[in-house]
Amino acid sequence: MGTLRSKKPLSPQEAMARAMALCDRCEQCSPEILKKLSAWGLVSADAARIIARLKEMRYLDDMRFARAYAHDKMAYSGWGRNKIIAGLWAKRLGREFIEASCDELDPEEYSAVAERVIRAKARTLAEGLATYENRLKALRFAAGRGFEISLATDIIRRLRLEAEQECDGDD
Repeated sequence: MGTLRSKKPLSPQEAMARAMALCDRCEQCSPEILKKLSAWGLVSADAARIIARLKEMRYLDDMRFARAYAHDKMAYSGWGRNKIIAGLWAKRLGREFIEASCDELDPEEYSAVAERVIRAKARTLAEGLATYENRLKALRFAAGRGFEISLATDIIRRLRLEAEQECDGDD
């Protein structure tokens, strides 16, 4: 078994170039970049200078990151506000960025995503939303995805009524 070799720390110039390349590929936030700079062996003073320079050059913008994260997690991953907030919190972003990014989510699109998620879950249930147990399963699923209980309850109630009206129309 070979011995573990410690990697030579990057110079501030190499770290800056690598950080710029990361920010070019996809949106990053300053806590993530700071963590990477530390892992690359930079001292905190150099890391702080690099973060400041990246922000100055507009490679790094925590508000822009938070907005993109919130929108993409909602639109593409079907996440609700609570899960988005937890994700941004885990990235160690400030409260102001988290609150602003969630406040900017389009309410109609948000409700449509919640409905899409609940409909998809209902399709996997043998009797749809007809039974109390299945409605509870759909509610727990929506809550697990980060949607507010009140919103999920309203959607489940409406979908159940639609299903009952369809059944009444078939008779």
